[in-house]
Amino acid sequence: MSSKFALSEHLRTGVCQITGKPYNCARCDEGKKKGPTGKGNIRTLHVNMSISGAMRRDGEQEWNRLAGIMQYEDGRKLAPKDVRAYFHELHALGADALPMCECDNFCYRHGCRGHREEGEL
Repeated sequence: MSSKFALSEHLRTGVCQITGKPYNCARCDEGKKKGPTGKGNIRTLHVNMSISGAMRRDGEQEWNRLAGIMQYEDGRKLAPKDVRAYFHELHALGADALPMCECDNFCYRHGCRGHREEGEL
């Protein structure tokens, strides 16, 4: 079954920016390792959406809510059943986090791994 969604295909065929190997999100623990924080370091974490959280709330209201904020690459809105199928497909590939913004240190299993910035605390 071919996927309509670019992220599903990316997880099947792409290379993880963290491990440098083909994606294997279901078995990956690399994303848990985050950089140190301490005096003089401000750590930024980007927001992500939990796939398993949405699946736990598995109700018509949840899928309708998500369908209202998601769209295909061409701008068309997704139907609630398409959102549900997409989340189940991503979950089967081992993903549990969807980025909510641009992030260059993102793990689809664990979310943003953090960004250090110099500054005052």
